[in-house]
Amino acid sequence: RRHTARDNGISARQQDYFRGITPIRQDASSFPSTLNSFGLTYEDLLNENDNSVAEALSLADKDLITGRTRRAKRAIDLSYKRKDLQDYAPNMALDPFKSELGDDIEALQQRDEEFVKLNMHMS
Repeated sequence: RRHTARDNGISARQQDYFRGITPIRQDASSFPSTLNSFGLTYEDLLNENDNSVAEALSLADKDLITGRTRRAKRAIDLSYKRKDLQDYAPNMALDPFKSELGDDIEALQQRDEEFVKLNMHMS
């Protein structure tokens, strides 16, 4: 039996949000554990060159940006040392699919789609 995202407790809304933008092709059952081993969230992997992601980050709180940067640096360090975050912080509660930017990104994408639809008469 093939594992699906639903087997890992991912809601239908999260499935819709993450569909089509998965940067790493992995079995759905191992993806959350891989994120947890480095202390990352899924949103840390989103491409900052995507217009809606870049705009959401520019509008985000400074603490969110600082946390994202620190998680990325920690993940690089753990990868270099070939260590797992649980070796250093065994009791840390991790939620790899915690959404801090998701609503903003979704709203910005809807705004852009609406703009395109409203200006279709121009082309």
